[in-house]
Amino acid sequence: MFSALQCSLVGPLKTLGCEISWGHGSVIGTYAQHVYTTLPEQRTVYEHLDYEAIGGMTRQQILATADALLFRDSHMDKKIKVLSGGERSRLCMAALLRGDYNMLVLDTPGNHLDAETVESLAQALLNYQGTVVFTSHERHFLKRVATNIVEVQGGTAKSFLRGYDPYMYSLNHQDGAPVVRQDK
Repeated sequence: MFSALQCSLVGPLKTLGCEISWGHGSVIGTYAQHVYTTLPEQRTVYEHLDYEAIGGMTRQQILATADALLFRDSHMDKKIKVLSGGERSRLCMAALLRGDYNMLVLDTPGNHLDAETVESLAQALLNYQGTVVFTSHERHFLKRVATNIVEVQGGTAKSFLRGYDPYMYSLNHQDGAPVVRQDK
């Protein structure tokens, strides 16, 4: 399931009181929390990445993306049906990064992933040449990847344009008085 914000960006929920339009040439790839359950189970990891890759991509480029998300050596020949939930999530992310998308909308991409994999995903997204819009509850991932934060609360949205640390500073100094707030 997508979060309400992402549903209003890419469907199926209607937006309330606003209109969303994408720039000319926007090609949007999406990742939902349970999309990994829809993968074709008879393909291997490599076959799936090859199928999802931009036309003309070399085997070496596909393997480099797989490696960035911790698929190496014999893992490339594994059938999707034997992959864990975390491995399937990584495979979905690798396919998105190898696809023909210039914008990614990701719903809590770190769910089902261990700390090492979340770090690998963060690095892969930092290397990604397009725009990434995501929701996350993971402080480390937010600090590493987010350049702008939009807080949606009580029917309003507030933008923080310099990333996680200024966002937290703003929260801790609302109305001029320090507020004690614990991160998860």
